[in-house]
Amino acid sequence: MSQIQEFTKSLTKKEKSFLWDHVHRYAGVEGTTAKEQFGRLIEYVLNFLDGDTDVERAIFNKALGMFPSSSA
Repeated sequence: MSQIQEFTKSLTKKEKSFLWDHVHRYAGVEGTTAKEQFGRLIEYVLNFLDGDTDVERAIFNKALGMFPSSSA
């Protein structure tokens, strides 16, 4: 399973709905299509969701969790 598939499976129905709406709403901004954004979904979340709402924070934290933390 790809990292993006794993990430999307971790989302609740509400989180998916919010994220899909967000991606489609901003499709074409900066010349990037929704299809291209879905191909880089985790990167999209980390770059464009600002955590203003509980659902944004939940999605952002799940995206961040896709990367193992490094211990120094």
